[in-house]
Amino acid sequence: DVDAARARRSAAAGPAATARLLQWLPLGGVGLAWLLGSSPWETVSTPFGAVVAAVGLLFWLAGRSWTRLLLRSAAREPAALTAPVVLDVLAALLGAGRSLPAALDDLARTLPGARGLRVTSALLLWGRGWDEAWAGIGEETVWAEAAARLRPLHRSGMAGARTLAESAAAARQQGRRADERAAEELAVRLVMPLGLCLLPAFVCWGVIPVVMALLGAGA
Repeated sequence: DVDAARARRSAAAGPAATARLLQWLPLGGVGLAWLLGSSPWETVSTPFGAVVAAVGLLFWLAGRSWTRLLLRSAAREPAALTAPVVLDVLAALLGAGRSLPAALDDLARTLPGARGLRVTSALLLWGRGWDEAWAGIGEETVWAEAAARLRPLHRSGMAGARTLAESAAAARQQGRRADERAAEELAVRLVMPLGLCLLPAFVCWGVIPVVMALLGAGA
């Protein structure tokens, strides 16, 4: 889990650094306008310049808030209990000679948030169907994924420790690939606040003041 968290942070590091750099693009426009001879104070001294500066400020604040929201949604924290953890513990219990219903009952008495597995274990011992046994456990992702990966093993009667360990490794690999895909999607989503907010702010603070200064000099 620690390795997965580090890989997730590494995958998102590039887009996050790009986002933080682009947040300062409008301020770079102010510096560029100043180097070209347009003083920010002279710009805001006119009514039109003050409106343009205020609009640029709104665009900049909106772009920063939008970018931070995207970065915060991508930097999800690892869950306290995941499907690979459940499968690994089940593999250890089955390797110690426990049956699948008994192993589920052991999980219910030891893992946090797994108390509902006692009902699942009892229903399986009574011969109820797989879907009926898992219906009362809740709709959390960890239990839905664990039930989906245990279903074929339960039907085939081959719920061995090695098979569950391989399922846990496959679940971890799938989660790692999902994190990588989320980082790639983040890089694409960051284009939207750049194009819709930060670039207009750059125009308001960097381009329009220069044009105003040139027009004033020409007049």
